[in-house]
Amino acid sequence: MIQVSAIQATPFVHSGLVSLFVFGLVVALALPALLHLLIRTILGVTDRTLKTHAMYTAEPAPALANLQFQSWEYGIPLLVTLSDRKVYVGYPAYISSSFYSQNDGDIHITPLISGYRQEGDLRLVLNTPYDTVLDEITKSPDEKTADQFTISIPVREIVHGHLFDPSLQDIFHKHSAAPIM
Repeated sequence: MIQVSAIQATPFVHSGLVSLFVFGLVVALALPALLHLLIRTILGVTDRTLKTHAMYTAEPAPALANLQFQSWEYGIPLLVTLSDRKVYVGYPAYISSSFYSQNDGDIHITPLISGYRQEGDLRLVLNTPYDTVLDEITKSPDEKTADQFTISIPVREIVHGHLFDPSLQDIFHKHSAAPIM
């Protein structure tokens, strides 16, 4: 008769294989991250540039979304003219996901200046200096921030938008030609 002995099961723990596995895992996870940081450092690419690029390419976006991204990227305010000729100049407060909805798209800006377009020639008239008022309010002890004064503008009401640097306004006026009749 053949005698069968019981074989004891022992847990598979081999310190050499486990160490090799852990080392391989660390290298597999850390090497791409380190390589990414090295290449970014060499090319001078910042987190802000990467985030902006990601926002630009995340999904197809309407032209106003790209304008908001450009304002954020370049640090230049945007100007929007509404259908009632009201004008707002400011920085995007945030770009909401509802902007991509066809029915409920709004842009949200922190205003610097507002005004209107004249009825006849649509010349720009700026008359409300939000930046001055906001500076004064945010310095008060009430702990108010500029974010509390964000304006939500329905995209359907915007007839025109562009980047606008108020400090260059005088230069443009100096070089503007008289209206041709």
